[in-house]
Amino acid sequence: MAYSENEISYMDYRSFKSYNNYDRYNYASTAYEIDLEKRRKEEKRKELEERRRKKLAAIERVERRANILKGIQLVASAGVLFFCCVVTITAISSVAEIRYQISSLKSELSTLQNENIVLASEISDTINLDYIENRAVNDLGMSEPQSYQIKTISVPEQSYTVQYSDDSGDIPEVNAEILKEFFFKG
Repeated sequence: MAYSENEISYMDYRSFKSYNNYDRYNYASTAYEIDLEKRRKEEKRKELEERRRKKLAAIERVERRANILKGIQLVASAGVLFFCCVVTITAISSVAEIRYQISSLKSELSTLQNENIVLASEISDTINLDYIENRAVNDLGMSEPQSYQIKTISVPEQSYTVQYSDDSGDIPEVNAEILKEFFFKG
């Protein structure tokens, strides 16, 4: 704000000198000196100070916004880091659980393999024909067949099985007499 000489009629009461120990009023006969140049410099200084204050306020607003953005970025980074940590811990725990399951399955497999070895040795012992005969006679009470209980069958060179052929007109012949003799001898 700039004042002309006519507008300034008295000095600012805050900056005047008091001649007779009164703060606000001049009871003396002399008027205060009006220094227009000093007043203009003071007004310019105030204007510059106001501009500087406004610039500083604008800079503070920009810095505050930048700080808010940095804070948001920091919170987002912390959130992403937390999420990654949770995913990593979950993955590690699932891997540990799978390893535990694998080790338990391996121990079960080794137990079953040992049982298979034992059963295979028992089977090989029971396949022994002398063992089978001894058990049949002694444990089950079976006896050797008598000579009248043994039937000898003569098998002709022809086979009783019918084989497929591509010729649809060829119907295999089956000797019915041989089949009757085989099934009804007895």
